This record gives sequence, C-alpha cells and structure tokens, in this order.
Amino acid sequence: MKSTKIRILLYVIIIVMIFIGGYYTGKITSTETTREITIGYENQEHPDQIDFTKIIKDSEDQSAVDNFTVIYSNNSKIIIEEDMGKPDVYLSIRSPKQFTNLIDSKIWFTKEGATIGIRSGETWKKIDYFSINKDDANYIREKIDFN
Repeated sequence: MKSTKIRILLYVIIIVMIFIGGYYTGKITSTETTREITIGYENQEHPDQIDFTKIIKDSEDQSAVDNFTVIYSNNSKIIIEEDMGKPDVYLSIRSPKQFTNLIDSKIWFTKEGATIGIRSGETWKKIDYFSINKDDANYIREKIDFN
C-alpha cells in the first residue's frame, strides 16, 4: 500500500516537472513581440492625422528597443513655457501583448541633441519635457531613418 502511494506521488512529481520544464522552455524560446516602438509623422494634407510609418519590434531588434528605453529613462528634465510647435517625429513605446501605450512622445531635433515631450496623462495638455545629448539623438535619427 505504501509502495503504491509513493509511486503515484513520484509519477505526479515527474509529470509536474515535465510540464514546468516545457512551459519555461516555451516562454524562453518564444518570439512573440512584447515591446514595439512606433514612429510617426504628421500627415501633410491632414495636420491632425499622424501616419505611423515604421515599427521596431523587440522580436526583430531587441537591442534597439532596449537602447530607446535607456535613452528615455536617462534624460534631463527641462522646463519649457512656450509652445514648441510641430514636432519632427511622434514616437510611442507600446506593449502590443497588453494593448497598452507605455510612452507617447514628440521629438524635436536640435543642434545640441533633441528635446523630447512625453505625454503625462490621458491627453497632450500636460507634457513633461526632457533633453537628450547629441549622441542619443543621432542614434534615434539613425534607427528611425530620419534625414
């Protein structure tokens, strides 16, 4: 009787270990996109329309998504009182798996680097501005094919 219970317990443990091993193998080897960067420009004929022309997915270029995340997290906050005008680029970092925009931003390229306006809230009425250096701005220009 005891021998049968031990065998059943061992079988259950082995089955659970096989299931857990397969589950984690699937998670590790999955090529599902979890983060993507969308790049858009204002439509010339319809100024209120943004045309998103490029998407960088972490499943295709993980280092680019990581670098954008680092650039956006290592910036210097600045205070801007006046209207910045039309941005050069609209850039969003999204989680397509969870249908969520993580960062919505506008970028104005300058001689010194770039100014980034990140939407703070549900609308563009409140924007937090940051500056990035020339190297980071050039990296963004290169990755989004901005001339």
